[in-house]
Amino acid sequence: MKIFLAIVFIAFSFTAFSQNDDKAIRVLDQLSEKIDSYKTLHIQFNVIVENTQEGSTDTMPGILYYKDDKYRLEFVDQIVFSHGNTTYSYLKDVEEINITESEELEEPDIFDPKSLLKNYKSNYKCRFISDRFVRNRPLVEIDLIPIDIEDKSYSRISLLIDKSKIELFSVLYLGKDGTGFLVEFLSFKINTEIPDSLVIFNENDYPNADIIDMR
Repeated sequence: MKIFLAIVFIAFSFTAFSQNDDKAIRVLDQLSEKIDSYKTLHIQFNVIVENTQEGSTDTMPGILYYKDDKYRLEFVDQIVFSHGNTTYSYLKDVEEINITESEELEEPDIFDPKSLLKNYKSNYKCRFISDRFVRNRPLVEIDLIPIDIEDKSYSRISLLIDKSKIELFSVLYLGKDGTGFLVEFLSFKINTEIPDSLVIFNENDYPNADIIDMR
């Protein structure tokens, strides 16, 4: 009898786990499809950095403009332009521009919504965690756990997704070093008019900055 009950419990647990994964994939499919349809994005957000080892918490506001796979990020004391594999970082306090390039992003770009959900079916174990209400919004919590976790600086990405709007509410990165990065989206403006000049880097806009090309 005990063996029978154990088998039933294992079978039930496996079924529930499979259903949870299926639910996570369905929601992520909807979110990914919607994000792929965005032509432009204007996002205001807060990044909350919590260091469990030091017991410190910092909150930093930011703004993101996204258009045609390019974005402009205004965050802390810098302005970052991303043109796919090439990134231009303007550091205000030292009047310096760093240009970097990578052949392939090893980790998702926390500020690029399309990069965040790129290849989620093959790169992560997608797990439904719970349904909840936050600020009167119906949310679903989904965890993305890297399959090749040894090569990553983080152990888990936790998404909160608004089920009614199919929209990201927050993204939490849990680092292996004990640091957590929580991105809370304050406003999401979709397909608004954004001029190309706002997301394309132009060194003439920063005449006094030293340019350091690291490519």
